[in-house]
Amino acid sequence: MEPITITGLNAQQVELLNTMWSLPELEDLMAWKSTLDSHSQQQVDLLMQMVVLAATDQIMGEDTTAAAEYLEQFRL
Repeated sequence: MEPITITGLNAQQVELLNTMWSLPELEDLMAWKSTLDSHSQQQVDLLMQMVVLAATDQIMGEDTTAAAEYLEQFRL
């Protein structure tokens, strides 16, 4: 999978994302998020959604021909 790119972020959002990526586990991210003020927590939630959407877009853009051919074997 190629690196995820999200454009149009402000400096605070970039800083939050950098911190998010540095945390090894989801539990660590959630513990860190709980220490933030409510605005920053909302920004983290938004950024998490943006990462999921960007990853989904990337996956959907991949060539799925091999998977479709394999699944065709099971079609009734």
